[in-house]
Amino acid sequence: MLIDIDSDIVKSAFGEVVTKYRLEAGFRQRAFSREVGISNSHMRAIESGSVSPTLVTLFKVANALNVQPSVLVQEAYEIAVAQTPATDVEHTS
Repeated sequence: MLIDIDSDIVKSAFGEVVTKYRLEAGFRQRAFSREVGISNSHMRAIESGSVSPTLVTLFKVANALNVQPSVLVQEAYEIAVAQTPATDVEHTS
């Protein structure tokens, strides 16, 4: 069974995870965006699920939060999968 995850769901899930970790770390969004090295408007767009971060930005976000990038990705994946209905897809070789 394959899961066809919508990109908007993925972006939203990742933003949710980043926001959760940022708040747990005690950062306000503006201070966090400075720590990461991106504009506050870009951080706001990531957290709101409007955009996907680049791989470099993902690494910077994880570093600023003192977590492995895989932790953020795994949590976002779990949220996205939970919000996505499973569909049967036939594979042809």
